[in-house]
Order: sequence, then C-alpha cells, then structure tokens
Amino acid sequence: MRWIALVGMGVLGIALEGCGEIGMCSKTPLGSEDSPSGAYSVEMVTADCVAASKADWIILQKTSGWLRERRIVAIVDATGANADKVKARWMSDKLLYVRTSGASVWSFQPYWRDVQIEDK
Repeated sequence: MRWIALVGMGVLGIALEGCGEIGMCSKTPLGSEDSPSGAYSVEMVTADCVAASKADWIILQKTSGWLRERRIVAIVDATGANADKVKARWMSDKLLYVRTSGASVWSFQPYWRDVQIEDK
C-alpha cells in the first residue's frame, strides 16, 4: 500500500511546468522582463500540454540569492480570440501588473515571496 502512495505522490509531482521537462508540454515564449533591481524575472509562455487545453503561464523567478525558485503565478486560457495576449509589467521591485486581456483566468496567485501581483 505504501508504494501506491509513493507512486501517486510522484505522479502528482509531474505537474504544470515539470511536464515540459519530460516532453508532455511544448512551450512557446511570449516575453520576459526583469524587475527594476534584477532580483526577480517574469516570463510569459504559452504551454500546450498533452490532454489539456492550451494555456498562457506567467512564471515568476527569483534571480538573485542562493535559492532561485520559480513559480507559476497565473494560468490563463490561451484558446480563442485572447490567445497569447497575456502581458506582465513591473511597476516596482515589489509590484507586478499582469494583463489578461479578458481571457479566462484559471489560476491566479496574488502574492509570491515579497512580490504583489495584480491583474490590471
């Protein structure tokens, strides 16, 4: 029974961004921008994953320090008229504006670390 739990946890670990590493997603870059101090970077990509709808991801990354984590902070529907129109812009080192152009937002995280993320 334990091995089932371990396998289940492993399968859950292969999600979103990780699926691209094993060939389950193709990613097309839409743009990127560094924060004013360069401590963070935001990247916009279109992800087309096996058995899932096409989506635009907004990925925030810490680019300084020893722990350089990445986190998908927004997932937006990338089908139809609003496909590939997601934008992000730094207003300061601690404030990131995201524009989804009216597309359906499937997931949104308003804070990551010390950065506030707003949908404008």
